[in-house]
Amino acid sequence: MKYTPLTTDPFEHYFYKYAQWLEEAWFVTAANTLATSSLDALAEIWLHDFPDAKKKLEKEVGGTIPASIRLARFLKQFIPNDPDVNKVAVVCFAEDWKHYRPQDAYVANLIINKRVNNDPNDVFFGRELPRAYLDVPCDELARECPELAANLDLLALAEEYEYGAILYSLYRCPLVHAATNSNRTHGFARGEKSMYYWSLDGSGRVTIGFGTHLIMRWLRNAVTGYVQTCHQAGIIPASNIDAGSSQEQRFKRLWSKIK
Repeated sequence: MKYTPLTTDPFEHYFYKYAQWLEEAWFVTAANTLATSSLDALAEIWLHDFPDAKKKLEKEVGGTIPASIRLARFLKQFIPNDPDVNKVAVVCFAEDWKHYRPQDAYVANLIINKRVNNDPNDVFFGRELPRAYLDVPCDELARECPELAANLDLLALAEEYEYGAILYSLYRCPLVHAATNSNRTHGFARGEKSMYYWSLDGSGRVTIGFGTHLIMRWLRNAVTGYVQTCHQAGIIPASNIDAGSSQEQRFKRLWSKIK
């Protein structure tokens, strides 16, 4: 299927062509990784072009903005009506909650058990995958789980498990996912779906996958939303930006330490 950009802006056209090429790629994991890298680049450009947004987010998080949160916020900012970008990967979140805070295992299991088949009389009992279609936004999960709503730090942590954030954490970083297997991701999701699958390490935990078309949809729609916002603000996307400037500053700091 051929996708047409909504504006004549070459910035938007570049990312559309890139998304089109990646959708037709044979290597799904590599395509997902490269598309996620493109979304990550757009999120960084956003905070360069809109420094007030950067200052506001830095104040909210109390310092340096985690790249995962930056990507999650970018998607929610520029494609707010997308049905998936604000969802939490609930089973991943609950499994980590149980893993890192075993004292809360009972609460975490309540969340998980609503999304797995617990009927021993069902022919698929023990084999059916967790139901990714039951993933919900953070506010809905908080209503479902009062213990989560009562702990503001835990509630904030849940944003790290929103699809945009977890996409960065598990696909963009590290890029080694393009060359090897991971116990947290898989390539079984297709089309515009997200999907849980059992981890191949035998731990009984789950992996998560995003369909290539889903990530490409985010890439196309996010760049369109971003370009339109830039035009409304009288901003040329990615103007006066030096891709190596952050490392130049790092080199400057390193040299300043030489005595």
